[in-house]
Amino acid sequence: MFFDNFQFPIEGIVQKQVHFSDINHNYAFSFASPFIYEEPKKYKDMNAFLIGKYNPFNQNLQPPEEIYAYFIINPKKHDFPNRRFNLKQQMIDLYSGNDEKIGSIGVLFPKHRFFGFSTKIPHVLYNRIGDPVGFSLYQPKLRRKSIFSFRDIPEFLKTEISDDAILELEQKGEIKRHFTYELIQRETDWRKKLETLFSTEKKAESILNQIIMNQKPESEEQFLLMLTGIIAFFWTTVIEYPLNEN
Repeated sequence: MFFDNFQFPIEGIVQKQVHFSDINHNYAFSFASPFIYEEPKKYKDMNAFLIGKYNPFNQNLQPPEEIYAYFIINPKKHDFPNRRFNLKQQMIDLYSGNDEKIGSIGVLFPKHRFFGFSTKIPHVLYNRIGDPVGFSLYQPKLRRKSIFSFRDIPEFLKTEISDDAILELEQKGEIKRHFTYELIQRETDWRKKLETLFSTEKKAESILNQIIMNQKPESEEQFLLMLTGIIAFFWTTVIEYPLNEN
């Protein structure tokens, strides 16, 4: 698999694509939004977000040399069962580069934006046949978004859970944190900091997108599901669940 060729953590900055490389400066993969690229047209027409192999030295728009995985936002939305949380659920369908569905993630968004909504409820990850196998979580105090697997289906999937409770479950081995997505401010001089105040492009270049592998998934299938899942969760929740530098 493509992830055998690099080591975590991996980092990249937002340009036209996000090109990730590892701690040894080996190219890992790239992420591309359908709002940016035009080719491949097949995936553009599906509004697919691509994870694939690109030329990281070419900063112009370019089609991928190979697609490893992609995700598509399902337009249908459903109310979250407990109305007091003011949430609706939207499914993000995850696919391999062979166009085979590998799973989905139920991302929660505010139903009414003018009212408060809960950010402490897990976003459930499903496998290809629709069984819950994990969840993603937004942890703003820790400035990160993470994806987990679990041993048995936990009771907290439809309610709020604290960071302390998550840590306790990790220590007990009842859940495993596989990947964490963080944003890190790069060290810059005063001139570059000033440029970021007037240029969204310069601001994006001053922030590192970092993905950490906390615990390696048990199989290649789980690896692809979890990695695609955390990337999908991060990018589809940038507005509603911001990290400090979003």
